Amino acid sequence: MVREFLKSFGADDMIRTEDVVQIKEFYFTVNRLQKELLRHTRPVFVGYCLGKKKGNFFCPSVCLLDFVSGRYEKKIVVDAKTEWLFICGRDIFNVQEVLGNPQDNDLVLVLNRFKECIGIAQYTAVPNKKNPIKHVYDIGDYLRRERKRKM
Repeated sequence: MVREFLKSFGADDMIRTEDVVQIKEFYFTVNRLQKELLRHTRPVFVGYCLGKKKGNFFCPSVCLLDFVSGRYEKKIVVDAKTEWLFICGRDIFNVQEVLGNPQDNDLVLVLNRFKECIGIAQYTAVPNKKNPIKHVYDIGDYLRRERKRKM
């Protein structure tokens, strides 16, 4: 599942399959010592969290998004208002900057004005009210999930 996610961003060679372990619905990278630990104990987490399996979809961690953003070229930069709306789960109607020459329906990384990766969207060359850049995943997903658990 992690490999397919990385492959869609041309980064499948970044992490070796044998260095990824799944604990419940979470995926982690582990080194040799951590692998040894897994043989003797049943930890809740170990190593770096790559993300979480959510049905048939992989939800990347913020760290993994940041990691991928260094290698993936297709990105869009949004202003502060659009950033907030996107993190709240909304589609994108205006863009400040387009990087990497994405084509229609390509996955793009969404960056805020500080060039920090805040999520993933499906690109549209000319976004408008009928045909926006579609929200796929954002970093606010973790906050929304936590809020649902407490209610």
